[in-house]
Amino acid sequence: QARKYAKKLLGKSGEYKAADIEGEPISSRFNPSRYLGAVSERFYVELENYLNSNPSNLLREKKSKKSGAEKTQPSLYGRADRMLASVSDTGALMAATSTDCTARNFRMLQYLNYIHSLIEPGESVGLIAAQGIGEPSTQMTLNTFHLAGFGAKNVTLGIPRLREIVMVASDNISAPVMDIPMADGVTKEQAETISSSLSRLTLSDVIDYVEVKERLTAKRGSADHRRYKQFTIRLQLFPSAEFEEEHDIESPDIEYAIEHHFVNRLEALVAKDLKRTYRSIMSDDLAAHDQSDDINDEGEPAAQTAVDDSDVESDIEDDNGDGDADDARAASRRAEHTSYDGPDEDDKEMLENIDAELDQLDNMAKGKPMEADSESEDESENEEDTERANAISMAKRRQRMMNRYPHVVGYNFVDASETYAEIEMQFSATTPKFLMLNLAEQAVRDTVVREIPGISSAFVNKAQFENDTELVIGTSGANIRGIWEASLVSLGDISNTKAKTHEWVNINNLYTNDISAILRTYGVEAARMSIMREIGNVFGAYDIGVDKRHLSLVADYMTFEGGFKPFNRVGLSSSPSPLAKMSFESTCTFLQEATVYGDIDDLRNPSARIVMGQPVKSGTGAFDVLLELPVAA
Repeated sequence: QARKYAKKLLGKSGEYKAADIEGEPISSRFNPSRYLGAVSERFYVELENYLNSNPSNLLREKKSKKSGAEKTQPSLYGRADRMLASVSDTGALMAATSTDCTARNFRMLQYLNYIHSLIEPGESVGLIAAQGIGEPSTQMTLNTFHLAGFGAKNVTLGIPRLREIVMVASDNISAPVMDIPMADGVTKEQAETISSSLSRLTLSDVIDYVEVKERLTAKRGSADHRRYKQFTIRLQLFPSAEFEEEHDIESPDIEYAIEHHFVNRLEALVAKDLKRTYRSIMSDDLAAHDQSDDINDEGEPAAQTAVDDSDVESDIEDDNGDGDADDARAASRRAEHTSYDGPDEDDKEMLENIDAELDQLDNMAKGKPMEADSESEDESENEEDTERANAISMAKRRQRMMNRYPHVVGYNFVDASETYAEIEMQFSATTPKFLMLNLAEQAVRDTVVREIPGISSAFVNKAQFENDTELVIGTSGANIRGIWEASLVSLGDISNTKAKTHEWVNINNLYTNDISAILRTYGVEAARMSIMREIGNVFGAYDIGVDKRHLSLVADYMTFEGGFKPFNRVGLSSSPSPLAKMSFESTCTFLQEATVYGDIDDLRNPSARIVMGQPVKSGTGAFDVLLELPVAA
């Protein structure tokens, strides 16, 4: 019955494809331990293919009566047949090597071997799974974090990735990636456009060069005519037609990033650099002051001077009034030196102002307005969101930036024959020297114009699916919900066709190697399948085959509580057996918890039974052997 069902389900031969099977699996309909022929689908297909091809010509095609000539001809295997028959009661071994072995006999023999290879009830399948995964892992590399010859994608392979999945169950993996399959009919050029829109775009990608000019000027309208250091920072952008075609970005988007992110980042970098410089100056002054306490005016150690003074005390008493004048001059020099030892009030005030500015810039980075920016406080978020679409006068934007940032005194953005932005920043003339060009270049690299949080880059590659022509966008970083949101944004004119991302991307087949992200997004069953797939991929990269049933058992244990539980003391903390937890790690911690809470161990766990010197209740220990005692009459 099982063979008839398998033949109906899979056919007599062919290639096994799990996706093409329509109906219940063979082992689901028939119990393999009771029905001969209830084998796995892959085993059935491989066996039938071997019987049909008969590659070694060991199987006789059909049973027929031998002719007289054949009867008189001695069999080359006759002696071997007689020897095998003498040592085999069942004749199975003889059937496997004799020329009389037919396809039917060989099939039945393999069905018997399949039944004999089934796991017996009570077998320690956990140990077998651990062995099936642990032993092949010794053949993998210890440190692999990239793909050979492919620098666009960072990956974690080998033991680090296996540890990341099994032992850590990390929520933040080291190299998250995503696979985004394209819809049918999407060309590679269209996929390149989509991948460009998904990649992180920084200000440095659209800027040709950065130029900084420094000059000393007088503050206009000031009564004291104090002079200031003024920096003119010019951001020379590529022609707007180029970055619009290359990155699908427009000038208002770049202008918005400069006004709201670049200047903010530059102010923070300048404040941090000045704060570090002032603290270094103060520490140097304090060190010089401590050293000067041990040296007198003439450069001699203070202790030696004290000895000399005591030796010539009588001579000083005999001196005339000229010594008093010398002492006065020395005291004046010491007082003058002392006045330069510590930071003066101006330095302290400058340092306090820098600290306050740094705190304000940190608040701005978190979305909070500066205290002095009353106009920014009154602006609503809706006005900022619509700013890119509305034509706001340059004078209004300049005034708003001057109110928003403490050192900005001028701003201009030009989008004509050449596209550039100029920012003027002003500092006190007593401000220590710092390299504005380096800070501006760093701010340009840090300023993000467009991004999906968590995704740094995207690229197009061929999918390793059944359809080799299917295109897939790979990403460095993972954000499933971010891709969902991006799928609702228009991509503009692609091949003269207005379209949304979801019309080009197969959103339903997104995949990421971040198991925790799959758990949070799709649920525990999807996370279970992802664990099996990721562990299989780790071994598959080294062409090492691991039975799916081992992976299924491991994935079941890691997710049966509804989460993503690792194989470490944290994951073992939910075990009801105190002795099992103590036998793994942190013995004193688990012993203390079990004592305080009065935990009880029923000795069902194998590790707990070993601790107490009891045989494990699995394998041959799963049952008891009792002797029938004679009963006295």
